[in-house]
Amino acid sequence: MWLQWYFKIALYTDARRSETARLRGTYFPLCSETERYYIISYEGKNKAAKRSVAIHQLLVNDGFLQCIGKSSKELLFPLACRNPNSMTDLFGSMVDLKLMK
Repeated sequence: MWLQWYFKIALYTDARRSETARLRGTYFPLCSETERYYIISYEGKNKAAKRSVAIHQLLVNDGFLQCIGKSSKELLFPLACRNPNSMTDLFGSMVDLKLMK
């Protein structure tokens, strides 16, 4: 199940694979002004890379926030965090399989 969310977040937010891999449940606050949830990326290529990206409403509707447990301080995608490059390879393989059908 985690793999589905990993790829959906990457596709809907344009986050880097390393940013997506390091996400924790506590990184998804609700903004009181916009009434939208955001992903806060604390880790990036440099110290100034902290940014926030709105979570697409389709992810919210699909149950992403309920699935992750917003109070979790644990990594959401620990396997991806160990080797983000493997996620790129896996996604490429999935695309290849889909194109072969």
